[in-house]
Amino acid sequence: MDSRVFRIGLLAAIFISIPVLLSVNFPPDECYWAGIVSLTIPLFVLLNFGGVLYFLVMRSKWLVVPGLILIASFPVYSKLVSLRGDSNQMSSTLSVLSFNVDSFKHFSRTNSNDFEINKQSFENWAKARQLDILCLQEMVELGNEPYIMKEYEKASSLKITKDGDHLGLFIFSKFPIIAEGAIEFAENSYNRLMWVDIVAFADTIRIANVHLMSYDFNNGTLGQNLRAMRTGVMARSWHTKLINQFVRNSPYPVLLMGDFNEAPYSHSYRSITSLLQDTFLSSGAGFDYTYVFLGLPFRIDHVFIDPQLKASHFQIIHGLDEWSNHSPVSVQIVLPD
Repeated sequence: MDSRVFRIGLLAAIFISIPVLLSVNFPPDECYWAGIVSLTIPLFVLLNFGGVLYFLVMRSKWLVVPGLILIASFPVYSKLVSLRGDSNQMSSTLSVLSFNVDSFKHFSRTNSNDFEINKQSFENWAKARQLDILCLQEMVELGNEPYIMKEYEKASSLKITKDGDHLGLFIFSKFPIIAEGAIEFAENSYNRLMWVDIVAFADTIRIANVHLMSYDFNNGTLGQNLRAMRTGVMARSWHTKLINQFVRNSPYPVLLMGDFNEAPYSHSYRSITSLLQDTFLSSGAGFDYTYVFLGLPFRIDHVFIDPQLKASHFQIIHGLDEWSNHSPVSVQIVLPD
């Protein structure tokens, strides 16, 4: 390919990245194309980095274009990496875990005993980690058999499946639960927010567990997949507005966690972090992910905290594929003095 043609094509793609990067400023429930376009942000960020290297090698003045774009859009893509690695050492801490357990493979099992084996293995694993709070998404209770974890108080928000099982959100707490509630984002939907108020070290904290809509492609046609993307980005954008209203109305500091199905460069993520802090950014290290789709890593499971709180020892735990297609998020929450 002629170098001049390549340069023109590269510059055209770099200029296209400007509206792509600006798309995060538009709520997808009001402009769904913005939500779909924003999914390509990592590709255009890499394109601009490649443009910088190419024009640097070519000693071209066009170097300034991708350079300025990367500088101006830094707040958008910078949330993908944490450089803090913070460890706040204080006595009043909560050890919390957020985990989409994928029903411990109940709905995709090949052996009828897989669910019970995985559930018991998880309980032993959680006990060994001495976790204080567990927020589980996509957990199932079979029939009328309640899911109990010893030494924990329990709250749940569930939907009955066509087989008569109970599927949804659970919160387990070693601290007393003094109140609880839920917000269903749509009638008869698995996607919802549930919350509990706990008393820990003389402080009252509101713990919220969330599961937002996924895309649910189901190997459909291109048109069907585009409609699924439109439905997903619009629904999560609207649900985020409800979440933010919930956070603003809380009488206590909020600890919000769950499966948001939103990457750190999305409008919904940016909206939530206008009120709460991402514990990955304050106490994580480097790049990490909680879910892999088409071979690409994404961080879509998050733990957010009230500015009054602090975080330490953030960790995304890999190697638990026998339980779930998500990786759990663990973090220590430091309470106010």
